[in-house]
Amino acid sequence: MKKVVITNEYVKKGDSKLFTFGSQVYKGVNLNANFPDPIPTIEEMDAILLAYMDAIKSCKNGDRLNIAIKNQKKDILINALHTWAEYVSFKSAGNVAVAMSSNFNVRKTPTPTPPLQKPLTYRLEQGMNPGELVSICSKVNYAVSYTHQYATAEMMATNTWVSISCSKVKCVFTGLQRGTEYFGRVLVVGTKGQRVYSDIASKIVD
Repeated sequence: MKKVVITNEYVKKGDSKLFTFGSQVYKGVNLNANFPDPIPTIEEMDAILLAYMDAIKSCKNGDRLNIAIKNQKKDILINALHTWAEYVSFKSAGNVAVAMSSNFNVRKTPTPTPPLQKPLTYRLEQGMNPGELVSICSKVNYAVSYTHQYATAEMMATNTWVSISCSKVKCVFTGLQRGTEYFGRVLVVGTKGQRVYSDIASKIVD
């Protein structure tokens, strides 16, 4: 069972926003059947929030002692929220909807990247100029680059390919020997570094 992860971005909130967030979580947990016995208790969290609110009001005149007291109350609230976050995560038992009912923010579960598929089609066409071939493959979802490669029969025998990196599905091979048969393919690289080759096609250069 996957554990629901509660985010703790509330530690970076300013005083008023932290109080508002804490109040929202208090409302989410209070009388929520999913969370019957939180520690601190509902009553204790209510008291922590009220003490923090009073401390915020008391330090508006800039008094250093009152500011120090407010900061202490802030730390108490943050620690209480940390404890509640662990409690909510445990009680949710992997159920994101239950965790969200507490009004805590829940980290999104990353969506697995689908496997990289090889191009459905690949072909070689004559280029605009003598000694050219155009390498074309179909677009592949989640691809970040296409490396077009060509080789003669002799080069293929030693697995030696000329590679041309490209971000597009179309690439022009130039400077080829006319009357020679060339073989082409495309190496596709995905967002997670996956690699897959297209089928191989061949054509004699005009």
